[in-house]
Amino acid sequence: MAALCGQYRHWRRAAAQLLSGVRCLSAKFDYDLLVIGGGSGGLACSKEGTSWGLGGTCVNVGCIPKKLMHHAALLGGAMKDAQKFGWLVPGQFTHDWSTMSQAVQNYVRSLNWGHRVQLNDKNVKFLNLKGTFKDEHSVRAVSKSGKETVLTAENIVIATGGRPKYPSDVPGAVEYGLSSDDLFWLKETPGKTLVVGASYVALECAGFLTGIELDVSVMVRSIPLRGFDQQMAHLVTDYMESNGTKFLWKCVPTKVERMPTGQLQTTWRHLESGQEGKAHFDTVLWAVGRAPETKALNLEKIGVEVNNKTGKVIVAANDATSVPHIYAIGDIAEGRPELTPSAIKAGKLLARRLFNSSTELMNYDNVPTTVFTPLEYGCIGLSEEEAVRRHGEENIEVFHAFYKPLEFTVSERDSSQCYIKRMMTLPPPEPLFVLRGAASPVNTLKFHCKTSCGAEPFLFSGQGRDLRLCLWDLAEGRCAVTDTIEAGNVGFCQCSLLDRGSSQKLLAVPGSCSDEVQILDLATRMKVCTLKPSLKMGMPMCIRLWQPDFGPDPLLLAGYENGSLTLWSLSERRQLCSLSCHNEPVLSLDFDSEKLQGVSGAPDKTIKIWKLDGQNCLKLKRSFDVVNPGISHLCIREDKKILAAAGWDHRIRIFGWKKMSPLAVLRFHTESVHCVTFSDHEMSSDRLMAAGSKDQRISVWSIYNQK
Repeated sequence: MAALCGQYRHWRRAAAQLLSGVRCLSAKFDYDLLVIGGGSGGLACSKEGTSWGLGGTCVNVGCIPKKLMHHAALLGGAMKDAQKFGWLVPGQFTHDWSTMSQAVQNYVRSLNWGHRVQLNDKNVKFLNLKGTFKDEHSVRAVSKSGKETVLTAENIVIATGGRPKYPSDVPGAVEYGLSSDDLFWLKETPGKTLVVGASYVALECAGFLTGIELDVSVMVRSIPLRGFDQQMAHLVTDYMESNGTKFLWKCVPTKVERMPTGQLQTTWRHLESGQEGKAHFDTVLWAVGRAPETKALNLEKIGVEVNNKTGKVIVAANDATSVPHIYAIGDIAEGRPELTPSAIKAGKLLARRLFNSSTELMNYDNVPTTVFTPLEYGCIGLSEEEAVRRHGEENIEVFHAFYKPLEFTVSERDSSQCYIKRMMTLPPPEPLFVLRGAASPVNTLKFHCKTSCGAEPFLFSGQGRDLRLCLWDLAEGRCAVTDTIEAGNVGFCQCSLLDRGSSQKLLAVPGSCSDEVQILDLATRMKVCTLKPSLKMGMPMCIRLWQPDFGPDPLLLAGYENGSLTLWSLSERRQLCSLSCHNEPVLSLDFDSEKLQGVSGAPDKTIKIWKLDGQNCLKLKRSFDVVNPGISHLCIREDKKILAAAGWDHRIRIFGWKKMSPLAVLRFHTESVHCVTFSDHEMSSDRLMAAGSKDQRISVWSIYNQK
């Protein structure tokens, strides 16, 4: 592992000082930034202020040698095609591994040397040491000779990448097997090769080895290219089979032995039939995944949180670990794609946030990816399997076509696996109908459909400044205001209705004073209680009544002008807890009483998720950003499957509530959408969603009503 250290104090000024060779050090630490790891992400983190790098996996044992050897294989196929295009190719041509290997290794070494030159040019100190954390700001670094040095830094970036894994339960796997890291530096041909695994690394290696006319077999335990579109993945393997790569499907290795001839006898078992198979190979290549290089870093001592199952570092959206000034990027970060370009971009953006006052975060959605198998496979976005999981099979449409590349025509190549596929979600529906009886902007809506004796559902709407709530009858053929309830205060607060069965229906509305919430008995219009905070919190901007399972008395959640959330007990007329959640007024909130988890929005782009613990304390859980600022209202459907967000940008956004996965964007209104609500119909097919807008219209929708 390499530790790379750059000094950055005051971004713009430091650049000139570095060029002149002046070290710019803080009084407290040796360095402003210490990067542990010499891979793509760690190097890119420093390239915003200096140009340097040693390459890591990508340069030395990954993308660069892989792509060059893939190109070598393509050249062999091109020479066969050349004869059909008029080239006179004399005699037979064969491939020489040692010539290719030496050329690739020389190029990789030239890249290493180039990085060292850049380091020297920019006065960035490169330390070829193995580092472990001593404390939150100190790294103990040890040289090959055993000499120990302690380095201190204000900010530390972990970018140590990963190493190939070997199966621990297969005798002989470690003793006799190779990894892709080893393959690229072999001086002699690997000969007859067994590749164990079906990742993109496995298939890429098997593909170029077959392309240079070696005897190659691939052992697959379950499916090829896990995480990729499986239809496309099988087209890739079909093409490889048609070009000579053998596949051992549904098999796992059980033993590797060295024979007197020097070959490796590999024994395997078929998972379905249980039958045993054996074969001799010159090389057994393990491509069964990579493990993050985090175990030796002493992360547990300094409090950096790690996923115990994967060994990866848990990071926030800004790449920060559980220790704020320690960051992790690239392959070792949990939930990040293991791709060089995304690690490079993440490193650049992190450096800009640390030293150039930037706030831009890395966007990991829709990262394009290419698999360099003999039939190259490029993709962006969701696989069909993931699209169905997120949106439902009935809500996606697939466009596809087989095609024949022009260069395949004259050479008469088989193009039966050349295929294009594009998926899209079905366009969102139009409203079922629109209510236009509102005389002013619609600021609040509430369905009430669980009425007795088969009565038709009705809908509350609040206009805010005209001091009234309207009652709409949704019986067929009727879209008119049937009744009104006077509110006590001019304001923009959304009301909340709680049906307590036959005993009582409670309605929460703004009180007569600007910071009050009053609770009314809907049947009698009588005031039940008034809730007034003890501290100045500004106006209540949103309120939510709910009936907990752990007690007979209803509770109320309120979001206030100062950005805080407060939980109230109606029976005790007091605050149970408060949470400072947003930097701006809380415009909307909703609460999932089953998970004891809520959601809130503000004028910025951020949706906050929070939980209520066993002591009735509110705790922030995570945040999500939307495209445009201004989240007017949020509503969780009663079945807890989807969440609707009303926005200032005239749009209604639909999310899956469990994982906050985006489902649809509804565009109908011409002004800001102020509120959105779902009906509480017993039958899922009857569910409706209503949205109220500044344009004085209420749109009623039927959307995602499948069970």
